[in-house]
Amino acid sequence: MTDKMTTIKFIEKMVLLTIEGRVSWATLPYYFEVNENEPLRRLVIANNRYAYNPIESNNMYLVNEYKSFCTILNGGVVIIVASERKGKNKLSISIQTNSSHNIIPLYFDDDIYGKLTDLVLQITAKTNDSFKFINDILNL
Repeated sequence: MTDKMTTIKFIEKMVLLTIEGRVSWATLPYYFEVNENEPLRRLVIANNRYAYNPIESNNMYLVNEYKSFCTILNGGVVIIVASERKGKNKLSISIQTNSSHNIIPLYFDDDIYGKLTDLVLQITAKTNDSFKFINDILNL
């Protein structure tokens, strides 16, 4: 696991690369269509097995694959996982040095959550026209 400052710098760099269009993000379903990544696929399947049990689904954060994103960068993978439980949202960021290696979670706290939310906004702005319109106005 990384320390707080390294994670903040990493996320800020990912925001910059996203704004500049130097990285392309994909939702998990699209990423899975074009890439073999068994560790990530197992993580999503293991987490979402709770979705089929009404009691557990109320207690566990379930991965929302369409609000989670991946990008391939320098031969590795950057993963943002969005999870939901009873209307509450949670974000996390992880990396893989190679798509066949284990997933490494990065440091996380409230400050990181704010930075990660900014990154998700930039990713969404690149993929959704209405968010792009709002984001362009915010960046005037």
